Amino acid sequence: MTDAPAELPVAEALRESREPREPREPREPRESREPRESREPREPREPREPRESRAREVSEARDRSPIADLTGKPLADAIEWVLSGFDRNRGPVSFQAVLEAADRRGRLGGELGASLPLIPAAVRADNLRRIAEGKRPRFRIVGGKLALSDWQIDGELGRAEREFYQALDRLREASRRSLLRALQELPHRALGELVVLLLEQMGYVELAPVRRPGAHGAELHLSGKARGPQGEVRTAIVVRRDGREIGRERVTELRGGLHHYSGAHAGMIITTGQVLSGARDEAAAAGAAPVQVVDGMALARLCEEHGIATVPRTVTVSVPDWDLLDGLRTSSG
Repeated sequence: MTDAPAELPVAEALRESREPREPREPREPRESREPRESREPREPREPREPRESRAREVSEARDRSPIADLTGKPLADAIEWVLSGFDRNRGPVSFQAVLEAADRRGRLGGELGASLPLIPAAVRADNLRRIAEGKRPRFRIVGGKLALSDWQIDGELGRAEREFYQALDRLREASRRSLLRALQELPHRALGELVVLLLEQMGYVELAPVRRPGAHGAELHLSGKARGPQGEVRTAIVVRRDGREIGRERVTELRGGLHHYSGAHAGMIITTGQVLSGARDEAAAAGAAPVQVVDGMALARLCEEHGIATVPRTVTVSVPDWDLLDGLRTSSG
């Protein structure tokens, strides 16, 4: 066996120069901590109110207008709010009782007799509106009396219905966003043809292209007539096909050049992008020629409404026929 190699002199000198460490002094023992005081038990939280009652309070705080001053859906909302104060177990109530309750709660705002015809007309119109939207009507008219349709529905069915409509709203929004992304990816010419088809479905006639010297290549300029309650209105239409946002100056420019569109008296600007708030303010300016601005999501909604580049899907759900069941219950009693 060979001898181990000799250690380097420098390393040996360093080891020899090290002095032994002094022993550490022993640590003093820690003082014993005093035991923590026991915490007082927390007071139990107050139970939260159901979501429905909170939603009604928000709706009530949002609009406290008198019933006599309301029309359409806001009037139906106010009637629903008044009816929610009645005992559902006592069944339908008279229209007179609804107005008297509104008067006691400070929501009438007019003569009781003059407001009486408003109630049945408002609830019937609201029921038709809800049916057209594929939703359950809010009101029931039974023997000349009024009731909320919620009074017949048990808690499980009511919760499932609300969750279904919430999911349906999310699906609609997701579908519109998906459609918008597809529209933004279309070639300029294809998007222009689709918008022309949409305008025709919206009732525009005599649509014709307009050549504007110096116009951006992504813009499509059209002239057409919009059919309305007061007859046909010649309209100047600008379609921005590259998704650029629309600002105030674009609205001002179109309004100032209406005479280039066969003497148009109104304007419309369509984009697959965004419309800035300044453009919306300018479009709604009083005393000026009306200009409608349509952003990407509004364009997707118009396509959905008029069946352009969309296919409707129907979901059928059977629910109890409460009117029939009530009739059978009454006849058996």
